[in-house]
Amino acid sequence: MAKIFVLLFVLFYSALPAYALASFSDLRLAMPASELAQAKELFAYAEYGHFADKTQYDSVKAGEQKEIYSIHCRNGRAFGIEVKFPAAGVSRETAIKKMSLLIQGLAGKETEHDDDDLKKKDCSQACEFFYFENGVRAELLYARQSFDKVVQISVWKK
Repeated sequence: MAKIFVLLFVLFYSALPAYALASFSDLRLAMPASELAQAKELFAYAEYGHFADKTQYDSVKAGEQKEIYSIHCRNGRAFGIEVKFPAAGVSRETAIKKMSLLIQGLAGKETEHDDDDLKKKDCSQACEFFYFENGVRAELLYARQSFDKVVQISVWKK
């Protein structure tokens, strides 16, 4: 009986595709870490990002806009995604669209928005914060001395 179970287990898992993620556009906050581990054409396990119950996966190639990804996982789920763009950055509109995709179906309504850094324009690097229902927070980090190009998007789930 045990041999049959092992055989079925091996047959089932060998029939799975090599990776579940087809592209970076499939990334979502709270997705299973197992999907990242299987997406070897997109992500690699980051040894330096492993501590306690947390693991990290980094993109092995750049996305369409030359962006790179770092996915932070805890308890088998992605609780943080960082998207870093080249020095030139991307427009705020492009960053908002990407941020919306990453939190799609999880965030709920926006509960608070903090763009004080953008209004002051007296800091070296501005950050814009978005807070949503369900403990989701998103951040847009703007290029130094430039308040019109986003160089990093971060989304986090409590």
